[in-house]
Amino acid sequence: MKQINTKTNWGLVGLLVLLLAACTPAIEPTPEIALSKAWVRLPAGGRDVTGGYLVIENRGGADVLLSATSSIAEEIELHEHVMEDGMMKMREISDLNVPKKGQLVFAPGGLHLMMFGVTDLSLGQEVELVLQFERSGKRSTMAVVGKQLTSGH
Repeated sequence: MKQINTKTNWGLVGLLVLLLAACTPAIEPTPEIALSKAWVRLPAGGRDVTGGYLVIENRGGADVLLSATSSIAEEIELHEHVMEDGMMKMREISDLNVPKKGQLVFAPGGLHLMMFGVTDLSLGQEVELVLQFERSGKRSTMAVVGKQLTSGH
């Protein structure tokens, strides 16, 4: 009877484990989304369009912001400002990557929530914003209606 070399067997087992590990897809860590500093600009007199702003912080794996809603707006679009032909323009974006262990800042002149069909807002009012993420699902935050970003936000 032929004797089995245990060193060879352990070497083959180790090689098999390495091959299986290489073929297994890496598991992306779960996103850890936190929303803060949310505010909505008080629309100019008689207008029903305004902007919403906030900070999205992600302490985990990557995610994608898909949409936003609020009871105060008929529709909300994700927008960005871009320089095009020497002019600053707003452009709708369908979704927005939220980097792992990173943040997105929505601020005037940059990323923002473009809110349409807004009615009955008053200075200092608190309104709920609900953001839909690909991996994290729905996350909500309260936003204060203001004329500009205040030091408390």
